[in-house]
Amino acid sequence: MKAPDTVMTNASVAEVVAAPEGQVLKVKFQNGTSELIVGPQVPVTAVVASDASALKPDMHVFVIAVKAADGTARAKRIMALK
Repeated sequence: MKAPDTVMTNASVAEVVAAPEGQVLKVKFQNGTSELIVGPQVPVTAVVASDASALKPDMHVFVIAVKAADGTARAKRIMALK
């Protein structure tokens, strides 16, 4: 069920503009564009490619893994907060 006043899309950020209420993200997606107002308390993140050297002790991570036949898990993707 969709919550009121919410949106989810796969989009690319085309531009970020400062505004009195925070930032305005101008995003492009398959069927058009949109502007989203993002308050100053909202974290905005980006995903960038890296390697294992970027991982440090005590870093928060999100791991997408698959379970092998022997019960071990193999990471397919790791996202780390920098």
